[in-house]
Amino acid sequence: MCGVKNQSKVWTHILIQCFYLISFLDTHEIMNWNPGQNPKKAVVVGSGERLRLASSATLQSLTILSGGSVVFADNKDGSKNITLQTRHVLIDDGGSLHIGGPKCRYRSRATITLVGRSDDASIAEVPVFGRKFVGVRAGGTLELHGVARPSWTFLTRTVPASGLATGGYAFQKNFSRGINLRVLDQDTGTMLTDERFDTHDSLNDSRRLGQQLRSLPPGRIVALAVGDSAVKSLLEETKKTIQELLGSSYVNDLKYRQAWALVAVVGGGNGSCTEDTREHENHDTGGRALAQRDFVTVDGVRFSVTAYSEWRNGFPISGFQVDAVDQVVLNLQDDVSSWRAGERIVVASTDYSMHQAEEFTLLPCPHCTKRQVRIRGACADPHSFLLCFSRPFSNVCLYNKLIKLLDTVGYDTLGHCFFLEDGIEQRNTFFHNLGLVTRPGTILPTDRNDTMCTEIRDRVYKGYNPSPATECKAVSTFWIANPNNNLINNAAAGFSLYLLLLTLCFRFRPHEDSDPTKPRVAALIDTLISFKNNDLGAWIRGGDIIIQNSGFADNGVGLSFASDGSYPKDVGSSQEVSESLFVGESKNRGSNGGQNKYWGVGGVDGKMRTLPRNKTFPIRGFQIYDGPVRLLQSTFKSYMPTSDRFTSAVGFNLKNVWQLTPRNNLSSLSFLPSVTLRAFFGRPGQWFEENDLDGDKNSIFHDLDGSVSGYPDTYVARADNFLIRHPECVLMPQWNGCVCSGRYAQVYIKTTGVPNLSLSIIRDEYPDRPMVLRGINSQAAPSQQYQPVLMMSKSYTLHWNGQAPREIVLSLANFDVGDWALLGLCYPPDTVFQVMSDIYNRQTGVFDGIEDYGTVSSLDDLEKRMCNSQCFSFLQVAFSSDPSISFIQTQIKSLSLAEEQKNDTQAFIAVNNQRYDLAKTGFFTVSVDACTGKVNKYSFFPKLDSKMEQHFKSGIPVRSIVLLASRGQPAGIAGVAQYLVPLGAAKVADLQGRASLAFFGFQGSSPLQPWVSLVLSRGEEAVGMQERYIPLSLVEYACPPPSEPPARKDLELLRKALS
Repeated sequence: MCGVKNQSKVWTHILIQCFYLISFLDTHEIMNWNPGQNPKKAVVVGSGERLRLASSATLQSLTILSGGSVVFADNKDGSKNITLQTRHVLIDDGGSLHIGGPKCRYRSRATITLVGRSDDASIAEVPVFGRKFVGVRAGGTLELHGVARPSWTFLTRTVPASGLATGGYAFQKNFSRGINLRVLDQDTGTMLTDERFDTHDSLNDSRRLGQQLRSLPPGRIVALAVGDSAVKSLLEETKKTIQELLGSSYVNDLKYRQAWALVAVVGGGNGSCTEDTREHENHDTGGRALAQRDFVTVDGVRFSVTAYSEWRNGFPISGFQVDAVDQVVLNLQDDVSSWRAGERIVVASTDYSMHQAEEFTLLPCPHCTKRQVRIRGACADPHSFLLCFSRPFSNVCLYNKLIKLLDTVGYDTLGHCFFLEDGIEQRNTFFHNLGLVTRPGTILPTDRNDTMCTEIRDRVYKGYNPSPATECKAVSTFWIANPNNNLINNAAAGFSLYLLLLTLCFRFRPHEDSDPTKPRVAALIDTLISFKNNDLGAWIRGGDIIIQNSGFADNGVGLSFASDGSYPKDVGSSQEVSESLFVGESKNRGSNGGQNKYWGVGGVDGKMRTLPRNKTFPIRGFQIYDGPVRLLQSTFKSYMPTSDRFTSAVGFNLKNVWQLTPRNNLSSLSFLPSVTLRAFFGRPGQWFEENDLDGDKNSIFHDLDGSVSGYPDTYVARADNFLIRHPECVLMPQWNGCVCSGRYAQVYIKTTGVPNLSLSIIRDEYPDRPMVLRGINSQAAPSQQYQPVLMMSKSYTLHWNGQAPREIVLSLANFDVGDWALLGLCYPPDTVFQVMSDIYNRQTGVFDGIEDYGTVSSLDDLEKRMCNSQCFSFLQVAFSSDPSISFIQTQIKSLSLAEEQKNDTQAFIAVNNQRYDLAKTGFFTVSVDACTGKVNKYSFFPKLDSKMEQHFKSGIPVRSIVLLASRGQPAGIAGVAQYLVPLGAAKVADLQGRASLAFFGFQGSSPLQPWVSLVLSRGEEAVGMQERYIPLSLVEYACPPPSEPPARKDLELLRKALS
């Protein structure tokens, strides 16, 4: 590799992270080689020489001739780190240099450093290569086989911005005279007291400080810092309290304006106290009095508490800081044991902007598991993955050119990120790729946002005027234009518009064996996880598509389909979502600031969180559009509207001009209690505007089993739609909807030559309730089309707001045998009619059965000719980006005495929705087999007694998930803490005075599991309902080996795709 000319010595590094010792040569024929440090020695490895470089070396050059080989030595623990410094390495025809092998990867760290200058005339040039290089001539071999290192992985536990779940704390102020006090909860790092005592000027403040300290329970963390001066009125009794209670050695000798800082534990004595002082002279202390101590939360998160005091440039400064700097351990999905201390990683926030990406250095972590790393808490350049002006990957019109893209990261791209453009690209495989931050670009209209769509026309394809509504606003991380491609185990989040946009175009309607007479084959999307997208989590257009086992969380809109085409050219499709999870607001609330634009109150818990699109944007889980679509066997969670916005589990496309089919149907759905608005049809106002476009008025879906509305086999539509209403309909005012029984279908109405007419349709039973339709096409189009939803076996009258069109086409959409509707068209009395019918064969493109219709003498005659026709299971609620791991849902609802007095009666533990109630005051434990997920024991104890102690010591089966709840004020709650440590608590928690608790633990010999947690009430704040999704059968649990290894569905799919 060539260096760059400049004024100083140039070092060019080739850094190779490698696995274990290679074994391609017979070990008896390899000689250990230790050439030492000789920068003037030019080494030539000749024919028959096979050398193992056993230690670092410095050479002038290394040339390997035909028949010669050099192998870098390695060892099993990967500590044989070797650096070779040289001006150049030349591998001749027949020579070879090996660092690791395909089946024996290099474990240690190998570094080849090229030294010297590329323009040093005193060194002879090597033809073709120059002076500074690693060169391989034809026939030479250079093999570098490092460790198979994951390029990215998921976090399995949320990392708060400060590293602490309760948030960090930072305070600094000038002239905060006296002693500044901070008191923290030793189990959580929560700030409990923030107060200043002017002990310089006020004897009363000095007295109050002593009283405050004496009132604190043992174990509390106390931080003190002097601002300006603190001793003039500092009472002896207060000094004595600080000395005896906190272990201070300096408080008795404090002087005027002396800087002093202390961090200590109440009742911990001198050994738990850290303090520092600085002498004051000429309004300066020459540095900070700094006190700092490290602590650990009950969940095992280490954090530091710092207090400081100083005079600088004539100003007294004091402050405090609470954070987890250099203590944060990340819990990851994959085995990252190949990541080493000193290396740099990027942690990207799962928030809407996804610009909150920070670079960290890995620190040594002897107590970490293979799925954990410890990071140094220093923030670096937030854009450090992959910055692309345009596409990081694009495949355009490469017919029969197969692409295999693995372990690739696309970050902060302009325009579509992973892009299969034209629909001709097929049989490509995308495996384990990551896309973060995809923003609008310029190349194609679909790349652009509203603004760029039309404003850059003079700098792109000349003369073309794209439509913002239909051609722009579609920038996507994965743009796939043909269903015959494989997307396996990919991830993407944080986009301006779409995570995944599949345009499965109408040209592609695959059938079995490519035979149009055989059944159609659906495109299958399995285990799609979509989260934190400003607009749509996925927008999928096409024919037959099935989505299953997927999850959508914290998106503006979780999922929306679009049909194959527009009626009547749309030949029908089968679009389905099953066994999936939709979450409106997760507990990943995000953080304010950065490039997150919207910060507001959440609907579920009332806490502040980042929001998609806008504070008022109507959040929807599943958006019904076009159709027909089916949604079944799926779960909705955490959809609660606020005073600022509507949030619904099921919703519709905003400002929709396209009509929806009544064949859109929902069934076997589960709505958790955190869903208070199951469906919403919109209201006039922001985002919905007048809510009066043709599609808005005809919004409808079929509630097959009543799992949405509570009324089986009903249709749910807009409340003001009197084309489908009847007296037995049930109004749902909160939804702006109504629930109606009956049969419904559509009539497609096409007019020619009068595109600017509005159509008024009146159900004859409701003459004063017309529906006015504008039509779908623009006013300049040669024709217009309307597609209202009608109730069958009813009569309707059609009017236009101008001269009636000369030609009308009526087509029945989704009519079943025996369905009918009577339509009356208003024309002048002397109008001459020709009525024709035909049947269009879509396979052949031919009109069959053409015939003219005659007249009848009366409506009675017409009616004589017409036909006469007139509890849900709980579903899967846990989905993982690692489908090889199964989870159980666990819930703990503890109840304090104060909650009982407020008439709250619900206390329970639930495992996969099997609920175990806690009806009396006391403690309740449930043990779950961590290998199978089956409940193996549950026990109630009215108080902490010998029976409960024995239960903790020997009554819990090994390899058990342990769930603990409390109710009322049971005796002995403080003593429970010591028994939680063997179950995974990081320390003995202070439970004295706690009103309630909820604990998730593990009985076994494995390291601390990231899901283990202890949740405690704090003041007036109750524990509430705690929920965890806990993985089963992890290696760390030491479960009995299965009869066969667990299936990795993603790897099976990859093998199938590449076979």
